[in-house]
Amino acid sequence: MWAEAARRVAREMDVELDAWVVGSDEDADLGEPDGAWARVYDVGSEGAVLIRPDGHVAWRSRSAGDDPPGEMRSALETVLHRRPSTTGA
Repeated sequence: MWAEAARRVAREMDVELDAWVVGSDEDADLGEPDGAWARVYDVGSEGAVLIRPDGHVAWRSRSAGDDPPGEMRSALETVLHRRPSTTGA
């Protein structure tokens, strides 16, 4: 859900962004069988982390959220110092 939202919003905003699903299930892009990744980043199994190219955490959501595309758009607009979209998510 978050990875799809991130890819969609990045395309709409014309931003280069890689998105991966980390976990132990078959849908994961990156395997994480013991859940250490989620503990280190302090997110739940349905959370998300936006990491800057320099490795710093720019934003995170501990859970799935109500509007992943809208939340991702807002996070990217903030991180990139862009004005909020007038067209909506």
